[in-house]
Amino acid sequence: VVASSDDLLSFNYALSAGLRVFTVAGELVAKRPEPLWDGHNDAGKAVASGVYFWVLTGEDGEIGRGKILLIRK
Repeated sequence: VVASSDDLLSFNYALSAGLRVFTVAGELVAKRPEPLWDGHNDAGKAVASGVYFWVLTGEDGEIGRGKILLIRK
């Protein structure tokens, strides 16, 4: 749940990793150098509530994938 612009979604990953967030249609929403996302796209606009897919790419090349449900208050 994202209640304010100060809320960050944190992805638990032990190593340094980059984060990419995609819509269910496969469009890139955000690309971040660390596993934190504020619910905004790369243009700085808040994204809508919905399902998003994420990909973490670790400094060692390991890849993690998943999906989240973002809910705006």
